[in-house]
Amino acid sequence: MNGATLDHVQVFGVYGDFVYIGVGKDAKTWSNDVRVTNSTFVGSGRQGISVIAAQNVVIDHSTVEGVARSMFDIEPNSARDGALHVRITHNRTGLANNFWLASKRNGNGTIGDITVTNNVADSATGNVMWVAGSGMTSRGPFVIERNLFYVRGTAHDSGSQGAFYFSRCTDVTVRSNIAEFPAGQNIPAVEIRNSQPVTVEDNVFANAGETLLNTGVGATPTTTP
Repeated sequence: MNGATLDHVQVFGVYGDFVYIGVGKDAKTWSNDVRVTNSTFVGSGRQGISVIAAQNVVIDHSTVEGVARSMFDIEPNSARDGALHVRITHNRTGLANNFWLASKRNGNGTIGDITVTNNVADSATGNVMWVAGSGMTSRGPFVIERNLFYVRGTAHDSGSQGAFYFSRCTDVTVRSNIAEFPAGQNIPAVEIRNSQPVTVEDNVFANAGETLLNTGVGATPTTTP
């Protein structure tokens, strides 16, 4: 698919994902130039909006809530799949059981140039972000900036602890976000494993434990409380 826009779409109570952006009919060509804007999505049985094999994707000015798994899923199905130049901006989000954004290791596909800015959560997700490369494949850059999140601290994977988790990632920036954590649980805000460079600065992490937890080897983070 080359060029598609979902504008002022309303979707309620679906069994699977609200939107799935993947390969074309030949099962090889990534979707390109896709925009989801000014739309409302409520009640999914699986993920919210999934980017599986696509580049130049914009998801903006939409409402996404009531998601059974993760709100935004950037997850290749094979090594041929992936996501490049994805912008998730100016959306309002509600409840999701797992992560606000998940990008797991499936397929070792290429994941890069992901920007998440100016989104506002009205309700909590299990945790905020879980991103991991695999083997020799790293993911990034990621820019997470000027968002509002609420954290339940109930979603984890591979022994992760932090609300924002990045493993085998390159060039991660978490800046000027506000995240409210459950009181008394001391959940680490940002956890990194084998990722560099990582910049965490000018955030407000209410009720969080330590700002940055390094559970990997070789990371050189730059942090400002």
